[in-house]
Amino acid sequence: MLSPGDFSLLLNHAHRPRFDTDQTVTTEGDPVKCLYFILSGNAKVRKRGAQFALPDGVFVGEVAYLLQRPSVATTTIAAGAEVLRWDVADMRQN
Repeated sequence: MLSPGDFSLLLNHAHRPRFDTDQTVTTEGDPVKCLYFILSGNAKVRKRGAQFALPDGVFVGEVAYLLQRPSVATTTIAAGAEVLRWDVADMRQN
């Protein structure tokens, strides 16, 4: 569990974009450039030919970030979704 100070620091590094069009944010086999947390809206994941939806309240790209490996899935966040985004390069510096 994060302390209040750590949680505040994490949020201070977050951006809150709103997508006007669908955005592919991870691509299977590629390194992740950003981490995302879906606040609201739709997202879909494609992995090895299967496709499924992601609910609100989940991270995208965290496994690849933590393991320092390429993404295992392609994730597209739908237009109008609200997300928090962290740049991986910034996270690695702090």
